[in-house]
Amino acid sequence: ALVAGLEPDLACAILGVPAVDLIDLIDHHSARIRDPQYLRMLDLARQVAVIVSPLSVTPELPLDRRFIYAGLADRLAHPRHQVGRLWEHWGRPEVLWYKGGHVAFAHNKGVGSFVRHALESSGLTTHAG
Repeated sequence: ALVAGLEPDLACAILGVPAVDLIDLIDHHSARIRDPQYLRMLDLARQVAVIVSPLSVTPELPLDRRFIYAGLADRLAHPRHQVGRLWEHWGRPEVLWYKGGHVAFAHNKGVGSFVRHALESSGLTTHAG
């Protein structure tokens, strides 16, 4: 996602199960400690993370060259809190929501077809049909 905002000559960007806010992931999956020192650390981490956040960069690619696939049952890259935020930030590009979790894409034929479609529509490959 970062490269799509920094490299103007990409043919397309295909993001798979993107986790876009690492500090929110840490906070969400931690023991949810509300210790003042922990909260200060999170605040500082959020300030630093802005420079590597895909949500801080506008993609250089046209909308029709941006693609996202993600799992509806993903407990790491949450569909709404992680993927949904990027999808909105990217202007709502074509997205494939598959049934499954974070690594289930590896066994999902729909994901393979989606990636093939993204590559073909971006002119990177031709239909093998």
